[in-house]
Amino acid sequence: MAKFPSAQESWKEQTGTLMQVELSKIFVGKTNVRKSPGDVGDLVDSVKEKGVLEPVLARPVGGRYELVVGSRRFEAAKIAGLKKIT
Repeated sequence: MAKFPSAQESWKEQTGTLMQVELSKIFVGKTNVRKSPGDVGDLVDSVKEKGVLEPVLARPVGGRYELVVGSRRFEAAKIAGLKKIT
């Protein structure tokens, strides 16, 4: 049976590293497809219990990072009280 890598393993293969970034340095850009994260209550509970399991994707802009993928995880992490996210 074939083993498929997790998103985190794939990310490591593509970039060679994962970064933990302070949530205060991440912003959701105006061009983000998702205008509202919607109801993230269940996701907040999961983040509190297990952490963020799949990394978000952000790109450097100035001294901050623009969120490209993962706005629901980002919002849930903020509500859950995390200080950093991968």
